[in-house]
Amino acid sequence: MKRLFSLFLLVHTLSVFAQTRPIPQLKNQNGRYAFLVDGKPFLILGGQVHNSSAWPAAMPSVWAQAEQLGVNTLEVPIYWEAVEPQPGKFDFSTVDYLVTEARKRNLRLALLWFASWKNGEMSYTPEWIKTAPQMYPRVINAHGERMFHLSPVAATNWQADARAFAALMRHLKQTDERDRTVIMVQVENEAGLHSADRDYSPEANKVFNSPVPDALLKRLNKSAGTWEQVFGSDAPELFSAWTVASYINRVAEAGRREYALPLTANAWLKENGFQQPGGYPTGGPTSNVLDVWKAAAPAIDILAPDIYLGSYPEIQGVMRAYTRPDNPLLIPESGGAAMPRTLFYALADYGAIGFAPFGFDNATGTLAKEYAAVTPNYTLLRPAIPVLTQMQQTGKLQAAVQEHGMNEKLVRFDGYDFLVQFVSPPGAEGPQGRVLLGEMNPDEFYLIGFNARFQVRPRSLPPSARMSKYEFILTVEEGTFDDAGTFRRTRLYNGDEIYFFELPATGSVLRVRLQRK
Repeated sequence: MKRLFSLFLLVHTLSVFAQTRPIPQLKNQNGRYAFLVDGKPFLILGGQVHNSSAWPAAMPSVWAQAEQLGVNTLEVPIYWEAVEPQPGKFDFSTVDYLVTEARKRNLRLALLWFASWKNGEMSYTPEWIKTAPQMYPRVINAHGERMFHLSPVAATNWQADARAFAALMRHLKQTDERDRTVIMVQVENEAGLHSADRDYSPEANKVFNSPVPDALLKRLNKSAGTWEQVFGSDAPELFSAWTVASYINRVAEAGRREYALPLTANAWLKENGFQQPGGYPTGGPTSNVLDVWKAAAPAIDILAPDIYLGSYPEIQGVMRAYTRPDNPLLIPESGGAAMPRTLFYALADYGAIGFAPFGFDNATGTLAKEYAAVTPNYTLLRPAIPVLTQMQQTGKLQAAVQEHGMNEKLVRFDGYDFLVQFVSPPGAEGPQGRVLLGEMNPDEFYLIGFNARFQVRPRSLPPSARMSKYEFILTVEEGTFDDAGTFRRTRLYNGDEIYFFELPATGSVLRVRLQRK
């Protein structure tokens, strides 16, 4: 009888193991990243809820709005003050609710750990942290004032955060390892010191006047010395970056030991206003200190920019800075009228693995219009994820996106040029045209997007060549993708309609097959 029970236990264990999905992971092939979920490339077409929306009482409307937006991943905060209301006593009931309800809706979750930092302050720490500054020291600014920030050099601070984060990750492994509903965790939110360039507490001053760590000197190719000797006027900000990143790395390491999900850290950008330390949270993973963060926080997989900029040159500069051989582009927060177009740039030009507008729930007025403009993107792109990720990996995906004053764009592939002409629908406010163009196979292209029409020409064709405008076009097909990512034709174009084939304002997918002469 005992032998039969042992056999049953073994079979049951093997069965459970067999049903466990692969853990989400980042895969880097020659500098091109893929985010694997269930072992397959995945794009986060997400939405981030408002800061105080992740409570069971507030979530019913959020689930409905997430469905309306068309997300495949919901970004929701987890609050340290709620998870550990008393030291060492944990309450994961809200976490369990979020995971259970997301699973019912076939949604994935990216959890945001609001703990030592939220927007450069400590507002989400438990009361027992806030009321005990002697045990959990604060930052002291250059004027000797105590700030509403936990000191990044105080061991008691990171140790308390790390214990709580480890408990959260342990709980996720116990409750979600089989289903992998949670695919990513952000450690803190927009970390750094708002309104201060560094911590001037006695303990921080002691560290600041000590030699710069060897790991950072090696990373930045600098000679030995104190922070001020090595970095001069930049020393306070780089010191903050090192101490904040080191703190968060310790928290991340504690969580990763429990459950090795991909971990991220997001940045309040410096590319705004006067761009002075303290005007943005100093020491966060801003574009000017990414190398410091990579040296100090190897347990963080992705450094991710929160983009609320309005012009393409600004947006392009940020996306270029965060797209590196050691860092894939993830945009966990976005806002503004440029959102629908930013997504197309990010996916094609920078190989982004994910994008999410912030605070889509309960948006009204202009904000509601901005989020509504994202919905057609998600509706069109979500079934195409297998094809899009494949073209990202081969480098054969490009974007043509309309900006103010732009009527057309030439997109060049190895064998063909596509002339994209943007079409503004009646009454449109601002640029509307946005297209992804990708070469899936030699001479086979997908055009996915809105408000554009196309002409195509073989690059080998001399300008004087006498050739029918249709001769090198084999087929132009309109269609959709099924759940497996297979293209299913719904209409075949021919005649004059293939000389200027179009993507309407409602969005569509075209497959174009060509032949070279």
